[in-house]
Amino acid sequence: MKKLLVVSILLCHLLHSNPPQNSMTGRSTSYREICKEAALDDCTFQKFRSIKPYFDALECGQGGEFAQYLMENATDQTLSQIGSLRKLDLYGDPVRNEIPNFGLFSGTTLRYIVFADSMKRLFDLPDHCTIVEIGAGFGGQAYVLSHLVPFSRYYVYDLPEAEMLIERMVATLGVPNVRCLDVYAELPLEEVDLFISNYALSECDKETQLDYFKRVAVKAKRGYMLFNDTNVFDHLSLSEWIELFQENGIHPKIHPEPVFTYSGNHLITWDRTKS
Repeated sequence: MKKLLVVSILLCHLLHSNPPQNSMTGRSTSYREICKEAALDDCTFQKFRSIKPYFDALECGQGGEFAQYLMENATDQTLSQIGSLRKLDLYGDPVRNEIPNFGLFSGTTLRYIVFADSMKRLFDLPDHCTIVEIGAGFGGQAYVLSHLVPFSRYYVYDLPEAEMLIERMVATLGVPNVRCLDVYAELPLEEVDLFISNYALSECDKETQLDYFKRVAVKAKRGYMLFNDTNVFDHLSLSEWIELFQENGIHPKIHPEPVFTYSGNHLITWDRTKS
């Protein structure tokens, strides 16, 4: 049944009449193939996070800097959940390191926790909020947020092969209310409480960025968008993003990355619930 589900997701995307979207990970055939194999094959699923093309695309460093950030900034609630959030590292065989005060963790999982804690402190999110994420990797952010910010709906836009893997991962982890959408599908709700993109949208080409902005981001009351400028495509610069938001009545704030990882990276947020 699980394999039939993920195959149906792939077929839905492949039969769509629109051309494929352009993104940094989307242009990597090996990355997409590993996502598909991990969704369909038990052996690959148990090690996909340590396979080089996938590791290079999604995984990050040793994690000490993220742990230090959490020790200095995280809420008590976040710190109390650290032990249970370690479960994310049981799948995919990620590279893990012994982190003082935290134990054995992958840097990627600690980064997801940093982002989730940052969102929780930045925004006054309602109970059972609605969330949309563009570029969700293997679903790690959804898993962490399900512990810290319970949601009623969590919509995902991603590559078809990545969505296959996300469907398997969230089912394995028991994360409820996550739904992967076709990349060209309209958001099922007229508005959502929170929009998330951890670098992914900034790594798409300009046409794709503008499409997601008009179709998805403008429907969000709040937004958390991590921006980098390593894009090989023609794309929106940071100043162009700011101008685009302002033209649509959104007043973004620009922050440093919660934890500095690369020169030129920034965090863009907005909150339309505040004057």
